[in-house]
Amino acid sequence: MFMEKEHLLALTYQLRDLINNDETFLILRNLEHDLDLNEEIIELSTKMHVALEAFEKCDSDQEKIILQQRLHEAKLALDMHPLVREYYKAYQPVRLMYQEIQTSLFTPFNLHFCGDFI
Repeated sequence: MFMEKEHLLALTYQLRDLINNDETFLILRNLEHDLDLNEEIIELSTKMHVALEAFEKCDSDQEKIILQQRLHEAKLALDMHPLVREYYKAYQPVRLMYQEIQTSLFTPFNLHFCGDFI
């Protein structure tokens, strides 16, 4: 028996609401807000994006090595900021939750539509 589309959508929205109200997701959302407002993070992020742009536009192999090192240092400085590290730590359980949902809900369909069952 097929589930009615409206019922399936209602369950989907219920799942979305459960995720959006999950404590780990709320912590992550608050940290994202803090990151967006933090001047140090904004400065470090800008430096990293400038370094990335310079690296991508460079045609000289010799200069590209230097620019790659600058990009690495800029990314490392951003990643090592305490607020960013806190964000990464808070992101892990959310990522695992999304991965588990993806695997349990959609993998059977992906195998069916993309596998040998067609």
